[in-house]
Amino acid sequence: MRKVIFIGECSLDIMFPASTDKSGLIATTAMPGGRLLNASALLGQKGLDVTFVSEMARDRVGDAIAGFLTANGVHTESIDRYTDGSTSVNIFFPDDGPQRPASAVVYRNSPENDFDTIWPRIDPDDIVVFGTYFSIDPRMRQQLQDLLKYAAERRSMTIYLPGFLPSQAPRITKVMPYIIENLEAADIVLTRTADIQTIFGTTNAEECFEKHIRFYADTYINADAARHNVTCFHRNEKAVAETPEANQSLMWNAGTLSGLISALIDLDIRSTVGIDSDAMARIADRMATEAKSAADKAPIDH
Repeated sequence: MRKVIFIGECSLDIMFPASTDKSGLIATTAMPGGRLLNASALLGQKGLDVTFVSEMARDRVGDAIAGFLTANGVHTESIDRYTDGSTSVNIFFPDDGPQRPASAVVYRNSPENDFDTIWPRIDPDDIVVFGTYFSIDPRMRQQLQDLLKYAAERRSMTIYLPGFLPSQAPRITKVMPYIIENLEAADIVLTRTADIQTIFGTTNAEECFEKHIRFYADTYINADAARHNVTCFHRNEKAVAETPEANQSLMWNAGTLSGLISALIDLDIRSTVGIDSDAMARIADRMATEAKSAADKAPIDH
């Protein structure tokens, strides 16, 4: 069985409602945060061999996230549980209007020491997924680069998700060298429209591929929850899959990632050389289907 190794953040997301109740009380909701974390759980539910590589504190929040992953069949042996800090928490506030997305406040209290964990075994044709702020955090860079080099030597497939909250990296020029290094290490790049707007200043996925990504990776996919579609680019070909409106954008995006990985495994695609026009269309359709399914199961959005 091909293994799937995720390298990303462990965090808790807390959502504030759009309004208070009649008594003035605020009823917040919390759930495990991030596309990579939730996509790993979706794949673990299917019985795939999934490992999550990350860090979090030995606190109640960290225990809750570890319990969530374990309950969904995800291996957690490669999560560093530090004691001198606290697990990251992201607080999301509701939209201020149709043109303003929900804002977020990030609480991070990481240890001063560099990231240190036990890397999982990677075999040929395994799938390594990395991204979010975790992949550009200076504390993680050396260890991440070492693992990606090891993954390349072991001939695994790598998928890069270059997205993060703007509040995590307010100066894009400071982290752009890291993003380019990550693009160079990727076989497939998967973005959201909000990601390419933040990083590359465009909402046009085809323009982003031609001007910013094609030079590094010949397979690029953009998932747009607002427009309800998934667009795949591979060399000079393109495939688009539409999906009905979903009620949860976080899980919609986690579903696109799990759908991509499921398609690569089911179609027995072991390198981007094996992607043709038919495979592109089937990958896009699978991503759209799993995105809708995952989003409709989630009770809250942010």
